[in-house]
Amino acid sequence: MVRAWCAAAACVLALSAGHGRMSAAADQQRPDGPGADTIAAFQHSFATPPDNAAPMMRWWWFGPSVTHDELEREMRAMKAGGIGGFEVQPVYPLALDDEAQGIRTLPFLSDDFIDAVRFVADRAQALGLRMDLTLGSGWPFGGPGVPIAAASAKLHIEGRDVPAGTSDMRVPMRSSPRTCATTGAARSRSW
Repeated sequence: MVRAWCAAAACVLALSAGHGRMSAAADQQRPDGPGADTIAAFQHSFATPPDNAAPMMRWWWFGPSVTHDELEREMRAMKAGGIGGFEVQPVYPLALDDEAQGIRTLPFLSDDFIDAVRFVADRAQALGLRMDLTLGSGWPFGGPGVPIAAASAKLHIEGRDVPAGTSDMRVPMRSSPRTCATTGAARSRSW
């Protein structure tokens, strides 16, 4: 169902951008009426959505304690289940290293960790899966490993009115940790 909705959104965007349209002259010559090819393509996209319309998921690597065989097995299961890709999220270990059970944590950014990421990137491409990578679980909101001075302590919201037809807009840059430069119709609030 999610895949169909994603395909519908992709089709609507493609059609609104003019992709898949016939010329007006060719359209009028079709015996089955104007727009028949466009409608058929639109209907076909619901029945067989493109791979890039399939949902992505977050893939937690605890430890990370991963092996090439298990990574390959899980990627094939994702593909078979209709998942279009994943975001790798390396996080804390769930268990200590245990050679008897085959558990070995790969230290973050170690050669073995980079090898696992490279393996997944190569296999994802070969399987037709999209891949993204989060660079760790260092959530700055607090916790035992984040001192108060380094934790997020302020929420800043920036709002802008975007006029119709705008195709480019500058993003306001923070001028200091406590203030934000604002221009035009921008609205800022901090807590």
